[in-house]
Amino acid sequence: VMSETFRFIHVADLHLGSFLNINGKPQDIVQNLCKDAVYDGFERICCRAISYKVDFILICGDVYDSHLRSVRGNKFFIDQCIKLGEKNINVYVIYGNHDAMNDSKELFTIPANVHILSSEKAEIFEVYKDEKVIAKIIGKSYKHRSEKEKIYESYLLDNDVFNIAMLHTSLQGDNKNYIPCTMQDLKSIPNIDYWALGHIHKLSIINSGKPFIAFPGIPQGRDMGEQGACGVYCVEVCNKNIINMEFLPIATVVYKKIEIIIDDTKRIENYSDLLLVIHDAVSSLSYELPTTSIKISSRQELVDEFKGYIVELTIKGRTNMHNKITNMTEDDYEQFLENINEELGFNKYFIW
Repeated sequence: VMSETFRFIHVADLHLGSFLNINGKPQDIVQNLCKDAVYDGFERICCRAISYKVDFILICGDVYDSHLRSVRGNKFFIDQCIKLGEKNINVYVIYGNHDAMNDSKELFTIPANVHILSSEKAEIFEVYKDEKVIAKIIGKSYKHRSEKEKIYESYLLDNDVFNIAMLHTSLQGDNKNYIPCTMQDLKSIPNIDYWALGHIHKLSIINSGKPFIAFPGIPQGRDMGEQGACGVYCVEVCNKNIINMEFLPIATVVYKKIEIIIDDTKRIENYSDLLLVIHDAVSSLSYELPTTSIKISSRQELVDEFKGYIVELTIKGRTNMHNKITNMTEDDYEQFLENINEELGFNKYFIW
């Protein structure tokens, strides 16, 4: 029966309220991008949800960067969810270690389409489509900044529909702070079809059989520890089976490390030579989508929204300029970086 088909987006670690780390004094355009990138990311996720006509969105912890919700972050989240509600898209949320429930009250009234799962005990939601239950969602929010209990052991569901379990975990058996568990522990819980995980900021598929176990990673990287194109999963299900899964890149700004090796083919006699070598290595950057075992969604709209790179350069090798370079003053160094950034300012994407 076709009506059994449904779609959802699996997101985690929005960290609303956080900014991108960038050194120096970039032009205003870059500065503003870095201020807004995390918010833009969530807005784009909601636009994708609407254009892909998904039935619901799962947010697996750390919606906010801090348990002290910023008014801007909270209001932004609510406003986007109201837009989703107008399209009958429900949002299921568990809070994680960054936004643990504790006694933090919501600053605004939660719209009817947003369901925040309890931090007292595992809570179950039934998802309806055409008046039939098509899925069940089970999960539990963090009450405190660390969660030592193996709460997934109470995730008990019947096997009648597609069952989704939400969990914010570091997926390490010995990590006592963020729900200690292993892949085997999760596989041993019966009747779960999809483990929607959060907490690890790197995209990874832990198990692609039954049950499917995955981290979507962070939708917008914020420093060099969160490199590469980041995004979310869009999952399509029919009759208890995943029939299609796509990775949707979301990040407008991508962090990247580049290593340049200086050898005999690159004669470096002065700073101009060095600038040229750097320019060649960096200006060839083209927007790269992540490598994943899952297909990546239609590229054009994603490339159109991509804005640029923040790059960390490591330069290795031998040059007669070694002493000059290592003896640069702070001012020389700043000036040199400024020269590089000016040179790179004319690309299709900004590179900082």
